[in-house]
Amino acid sequence: MEKQASNNFNKKCDRTFQYIAAVAASLATFCTGTVFGWPSLITDDLLSGELGFPLTPNDLGWICSCSSIGAALLTLFIGPICDRIGRKTAMLLLVTVFELGWALIIFSTEVWMLILGRFFTGMAGGSYCVTVSLYIAEVAVKEVRGALGGLTQLMISCGILFANVLGAFASTRVLSVACAMIPVLFGAVLLYMPETPVYLLRKGRDEECKATLEKLLGKVSVEEEYEELKAHLKCGTTPLTTMEVIKKRSVRRACVIGVGLALLKIFSGIDPVTSYLSHIFKETNTLVEPENACIVFAVSQVLAVVPQVLLVDRLGRRILLITSQMLMALALGTTALSLLFRNEDPVLEYVPLVALCLFIVGFSIGIGPIGWIITAEIFDEEVKGRAMSVCTFLVWFLAFVNVKMFEILEEEWNVSVPLLVYCGVSSAGAFFVWARVPETKNKSFAEIEKELTG
Repeated sequence: MEKQASNNFNKKCDRTFQYIAAVAASLATFCTGTVFGWPSLITDDLLSGELGFPLTPNDLGWICSCSSIGAALLTLFIGPICDRIGRKTAMLLLVTVFELGWALIIFSTEVWMLILGRFFTGMAGGSYCVTVSLYIAEVAVKEVRGALGGLTQLMISCGILFANVLGAFASTRVLSVACAMIPVLFGAVLLYMPETPVYLLRKGRDEECKATLEKLLGKVSVEEEYEELKAHLKCGTTPLTTMEVIKKRSVRRACVIGVGLALLKIFSGIDPVTSYLSHIFKETNTLVEPENACIVFAVSQVLAVVPQVLLVDRLGRRILLITSQMLMALALGTTALSLLFRNEDPVLEYVPLVALCLFIVGFSIGIGPIGWIITAEIFDEEVKGRAMSVCTFLVWFLAFVNVKMFEILEEEWNVSVPLLVYCGVSSAGAFFVWARVPETKNKSFAEIEKELTG
């Protein structure tokens, strides 16, 4: 989308179809949630040989983390792919990657099949975080861009909850079959959704662009919006060299913000906590059964995203991000301390469940969804696809590193040590947001670029 792009549409338009398109696209990130919620409750079952072949703790570590490697590799290229073949087409092609991965998991007879299946599902799931963010940013007006962008995290949370609830009662293969059905449903729904007007106009498909604008705006005449979008596209048609990109102050500042938010998202500890959730609850000796505790955790995540969706375009991004970082730091520090002193007071056995629920609430109202939203808002249109790919690559690559780091720190010391590290990062994150991240609420892309340039 160029400059104000499709987000500077007449705010008096009928937004119904924008909501429909955004919900349809965000179903993709429900699929992403199932990938990263899949191991939470079945790690012990996998180690016990439920699938018919033995697994070592090292095998389990690779199974939990290799999805992040897959996500990292493809996200380097998914931005340019979207620019070449379109957002919608890219999302449809990713369905086949998803199904290949789930098929390998469902029919696995050896460890390598399970690892490869997780790799492919991670490729598709991670890439959806880029494609869905781009798609929603280009079909939504700026007044609801933040709320609709928050659907990404809401659907991820729902996918994790789905995997946790089903994983508590079903076998690993049944869980995998159920997860494999969701991408097929998503693909069927997406077939009826339009390509974004920005992509269509870039490719010279003017009449299709006008027809899409009519659907999105609920108007018969869209000439004014079409001409405005066309004018902005002309401003960004000259390709920039790498040096020209680096010289732009707005791009440099956006890179600092984008990379910073990526680091905060990962080193908050979200990936190791969700991957080893059942194990963590067992280590804490909580009086609640680990399976039930995992479900409470996932429900808390879903419930927390709902107010975020409602408030992000009212309170703004910054206040929710700062609140998010402070809550996570408090929760992680409390959990770590309760682990260190749990033998001194039986009451402390309840603290980890409450604290970790507070942790996921903090993540879900701030850095989880808003990190993706801001990344899609701050970059110049000339570099947006490439920049989002790089930032998302960092998220998934470092997620893999972080999960492996968690394993090493826990083995060398105990669970409380990595949690204290994540607590420190979250505390520093609140200051980073306050000092570096601009408010983007109700601002067009041109206004955001101007602020970053100043």
